[in-house]
Amino acid sequence: MSVTRANVEAVLVKRSGQLLQAAGMDGTTATGSNTDLNDPIGGAIRRLGYATASMALVTDADCAQVPDDKLDALLDLAEVRCLENVITHLDDAMVYSGSGSSRMSSRVRQIQAMVDRKRNYVEREHKLGLGKLEPGSILFDFVEQSTT
Repeated sequence: MSVTRANVEAVLVKRSGQLLQAAGMDGTTATGSNTDLNDPIGGAIRRLGYATASMALVTDADCAQVPDDKLDALLDLAEVRCLENVITHLDDAMVYSGSGSSRMSSRVRQIQAMVDRKRNYVEREHKLGLGKLEPGSILFDFVEQSTT
């Protein structure tokens, strides 16, 4: 079975459509043209080690290269990125929401908990580490010496 972009969008809309809509994103279109799902789908494909012809437009051909035994991983990885994008959009909305910001903040915390649970599931079920970026430093302990 060859998966299409519309197939992937249909699952993501089913899983996260209401949250996408709450963030002012497209949570209904599942025809292969949902621009708000381009980043999650493309990111998941690349995370699985496959290339996309364009970062700006993931196609059916990009999705079709993912083998059947990796489809669940594709969907779960795309869902994680989708939820992270929802958080970003809700955070933006909090800046302008005024008195409703505490309600939005509560929703962001709930979605972040969903992301954390899904990340743990992906790491456990699909054996894919989704590392987090953390600040750090590198110490180069050497002294340059002149040979002249």
